[in-house]
Amino acid sequence: MSVETTFSVPYTALEAWITRKYWNWPQLLLLVAILLLLLPLVAGYLEGLFSKPLEFWRATLLAPVIIIYILTVQPLFRRFRSEAIAALRYLTALDPKAFDHQVAAGMPKPQREWLAFALGALLCIGLLQPWRGAIDLVWMRTYRILATALMGGLTGSVIYVTLSGTRLLTQLHAQPLRIDVFNPVPLEPIARRSLFLALIFLGGTSLGLILVPDQGTRGLIATSTIIAIAIAIFFLGTYNTHRVMAGAKQRELATIRHNLAAVYTSVQTCIANQQLEDLSSLNTLTNLWINYEKRVKEAPEWPFNGTMVRQLLFSMLIPLFIVTTQRVLVETIMRAISSK
Repeated sequence: MSVETTFSVPYTALEAWITRKYWNWPQLLLLVAILLLLLPLVAGYLEGLFSKPLEFWRATLLAPVIIIYILTVQPLFRRFRSEAIAALRYLTALDPKAFDHQVAAGMPKPQREWLAFALGALLCIGLLQPWRGAIDLVWMRTYRILATALMGGLTGSVIYVTLSGTRLLTQLHAQPLRIDVFNPVPLEPIARRSLFLALIFLGGTSLGLILVPDQGTRGLIATSTIIAIAIAIFFLGTYNTHRVMAGAKQRELATIRHNLAAVYTSVQTCIANQQLEDLSSLNTLTNLWINYEKRVKEAPEWPFNGTMVRQLLFSMLIPLFIVTTQRVLVETIMRAISSK
């Protein structure tokens, strides 16, 4: 199924701005990456900071790296969102125009997106306090504050747009859908979107763990909590699809059992009337319905496959590996220092 559809895919405010300015994502990403990575080097040169320890630069580079990461994955956000909506459009019994109208009504609101951007920026500045460690460094302090604000703003925008897209998909799942209980493949794009969101969350966490100094037991607890959130993102994102698939399966089973009951009634009637010659065909029909019932019971109720689950499990191990490795390295260095 082609990703391109006749309806308008929801745009973020950033996507709309780039479209109006005739930019493309690679151009924007290259420009932002150069600016974000060059500016701290210039500030470091002006204020003589190249002698600062590694931890100072790791903390300084956290915001630009996360910003570049968010911008890098933006086209994938749009792609997986488009594929999920296109999957439901293919399966819906709604009139195409009515479906397109519902999608258009569920597009993110620019005013709310900018509000999410502002709240994210303020919250991120308040939590991270980027001026710490650079109180007397005017250029570096200014850079850290602006970069942290941009990082928080983009994060807030992404969260709002993601929640808006999830709300839209929930509304679309409420429409009548043509579900084949034996073929979950048309619904897999919805699971791929949920998997992508979980992987992006884990990827951002892994970058943060690399750039933020080791936090010991607190870091391990926080990482475990984040992994639990990623799992919840994956399964909650596919729950509506699961509900629709399970409902279609139960309706099919109800039809089968109704027909089986009718066949059993016919068998009892034949036995009562001693019409034994008709029992052979009824027995064949009964076996057909029983085998069909068995196949329906074995039909999947979730839109994801084993490959998606393995990808999620492998990605969960990456932040755990990073935080554990950092802790082991720190303990090894401390033992080496104390033994001298």
